[in-house]
Amino acid sequence: MNCISGSDEELEDLKAAYTSCRGDMDKIIETVLCATIEDEPRFRQILENLVADGSIEAYPAFTNERKSKAVARKRKVRQLLALFNSPGLLFHS
Repeated sequence: MNCISGSDEELEDLKAAYTSCRGDMDKIIETVLCATIEDEPRFRQILENLVADGSIEAYPAFTNERKSKAVARKRKVRQLLALFNSPGLLFHS
C-alpha cells in the first residue's frame, strides 16, 4: 500500500472504504490505510465530488452526517492522543 496522499491507490482505497462502510466517515477513517483525522476534509471533498458526478452512491450516512458527529469524532481523537501522550503511560518493570 502506498500511503502517499493523493495517489491512485489511495483514491481506490477511499472509494472501496466508502462503499464497504456505506458512507460512515468514522469507519472510513479507520479503514483507509495511513488515514488520520487530518485527512477527513480532503476525503470529504473527494467523496462529495464522486457522489456529485455519480461515480459512487450517495449514502445517507455520508450526505446527511450531522455536524455533531464530526465534532465528536475529532474530540475522540484528541482525547486518545492526550491519553497516549500522557507521562503516566510510561511503564517501568
